[in-house]
Amino acid sequence: MAVQCGRDNGSIPKKLGSEFVIRRNNDHVTAQVCRRGTELVNIDLKIGEYNNAMTGMLYQFPEAGKKTYGGGFYFHLDREPDKEGKSHFQNGALLQNLCEYNYHSWEPGFAAIKLQSSIDDPWGELPIRTVIGGAYSSNDLMVHKLNLCEEIDADVLAPYLLTARYDRTAFMETGRR
Repeated sequence: MAVQCGRDNGSIPKKLGSEFVIRRNNDHVTAQVCRRGTELVNIDLKIGEYNNAMTGMLYQFPEAGKKTYGGGFYFHLDREPDKEGKSHFQNGALLQNLCEYNYHSWEPGFAAIKLQSSIDDPWGELPIRTVIGGAYSSNDLMVHKLNLCEEIDADVLAPYLLTARYDRTAFMETGRR
């Protein structure tokens, strides 16, 4: 949810061919993401209490039936191919959004997260200092406003966005040899 505008609306390439598995057994939830035979994400969640006392405050003390609002800033860029099929970045911008969250459920959880790398997706190299949030929830997300804050040269912006820089599929490379 938190990166919906950046990844879905912002045209940043998503991972293709990933396998997402989420399981719940009473008060225990696990989630794994595997891609091309490599486990990239492994999350273990124990429902009952938060990792950090600030979590409730950060998420506006959500609960089933409650409506909250949030927002963020996102970089946007388009990736357009030329006649030879080579992609070029254009239309760089900094965007701001306002989202409404309508919670159907919300259960506090204590989360442990393990990230790993693959050849073309080195997210696991980024350290996690602490996990602030942890919850098992379902909700509806509605984007109320999406504002243009500033236009930015896409060729300057793209190298600074990790997904655009490291996801080699954005450059028509699969990472396979």
